[in-house]
Formats: sequence, structure tokens, C-alpha cells
Amino acid sequence: VAARGKGGSGSPTARRRTPTLLEQMGPAAAKALAAALSYTTNFEHLSLGGTWFGNEGAMALGELMTHSRTVASLALDDCGAQTEAAATWGSSLVAGRLVTRLRVLDVSKNEIGDKGLRALLKGLARAQELRVLGVAFCGLTGSGLKSLCAAL
Repeated sequence: VAARGKGGSGSPTARRRTPTLLEQMGPAAAKALAAALSYTTNFEHLSLGGTWFGNEGAMALGELMTHSRTVASLALDDCGAQTEAAATWGSSLVAGRLVTRLRVLDVSKNEIGDKGLRALLKGLARAQELRVLGVAFCGLTGSGLKSLCAAL
């Protein structure tokens, strides 16, 4: 995992830092975490924002979306997800129970693009309780924003 600096990327004063252990969990840890959290009934809010799972790890989190019954707020912002992960999340939401309870979903700062957003929106179609959907800095174009508006 590449270290991310706090300053601007082109800034000569930007300092590189080493990601924390949680920030660099990777795919294997994401799979283990998803499996462990999938069947728990203790969490209503789960924030994994900034935890770098990468695309494969982010896809593994779909298991959490399939099995969880209690999570109402899920933050997956800046976790390295791409279009494929968003498609997996969408499919998992269609197949799972989480969608009926989910009120907040933040997937901001992931390169899911228009195609990933459309797949995610299919999964969120039954999300009657959803009040907040974070998709900032997801590589969306006008086409993706039209899809979002149509889903509202």
C-alpha cells in the first residue's frame, strides 16, 4: 500500500507517512473482518472509512452486506473500492437483509465510476430507510449523476 501524504500531492513540502495497520488491512483482513461482522447483532454503525482494503478486500465486504441485519450506518469511504466492488455491493444488497435497515451509506472517495454507481443503486432500490448516500469523489460523470437523480 502506498503511503498517502497529508499535503498536496505536488507540494514539495508534502510529507509521506506510513499507513497505520488499520489503514493497510488488505484483502485477507477484509475477508476475515466481513466474516466476523456478518453475523453479529451488536453493531448499528460501522465506520471503516480510510481503511485501505483495496478493490478485492472491498468486494469481500459484500458478505457483510448480505448477512448483517443490524447495521444502519455503514461508512466505506476511501477504502480502495472500484467499479467491481460497487457491483458486488449492489448484488449483496439485493440478496441481503441489510438494505431494509440501512439509513446511511458512504462510499465517497472510491473510484466506482458511473457503472459502479448504477450497480449500487440497483442494490439500494429497496432501501426505504436510506437517508444519506455519500458518493463524493467517486469519478462520476453527468451520466452517473442522471442515474442517481432517477433513483431518487
